[in-house]
Amino acid sequence: MLEMAIRWSDVPVIDIGEKMGHTDYIDFIKEDEVTDSVTKGIDICRRPFYVIKAEVVDNRGKVWPVFETFFQRYTNNTHLWMGCGHYGDNFMDTGGGMERCQIRLLVDLVENGSVELTPELIDTTRISYDLVQKIKDDGAVPILLRLADLSEEEDDNDEEEEHEA
Repeated sequence: MLEMAIRWSDVPVIDIGEKMGHTDYIDFIKEDEVTDSVTKGIDICRRPFYVIKAEVVDNRGKVWPVFETFFQRYTNNTHLWMGCGHYGDNFMDTGGGMERCQIRLLVDLVENGSVELTPELIDTTRISYDLVQKIKDDGAVPILLRLADLSEEEDDNDEEEEHEA
C-alpha cells in the first residue's frame, strides 16, 4: 500500500546489505547511517522500506528531530506497513499497521516538504503521543512536520574534512 502510494523515483537508495533486526524488523538503522531526509531500500526478505528524517516544529519555533523507518511487514502482503526504530524519536504510532491517513501524511510530507499539524491531524494520524506530550510539557504545541534540512550537516562534515586535510 505505501509502496504503491509512494512513487518517488528520485528518492536515494540505502543499501543495508543482509542486515536484519532481532525481530525481523528494520529497526537497526541509525540516523547517522542515513544521508538524506528520505531514503528507500529493500531488506533481505525483499520487503521495501522508507526511512524518514524529519522535524516537528512547535509554536515557538523550537525544532524536535524525529526519525522513523516505515516498512512492508510481510513479504507477500503489500497492505500491511509498520513504522519502527530505536534510534531517535519516532513521530507516528503505527501499532496494528499503518492507516490510509498515515500514508497520506507521509506522501504529503515527501511531496511538499512539510505538513501543518492541526490538533485533528495529530489525532487522526496518531502522531506519537510521547512526542506530543514532551513538547506540551515544554510549554509548547506542535504545529509543523517538515523534512529535515540536512544541508547544515553536510556543510559541517565538509568543514571537518577540510580541517583534517
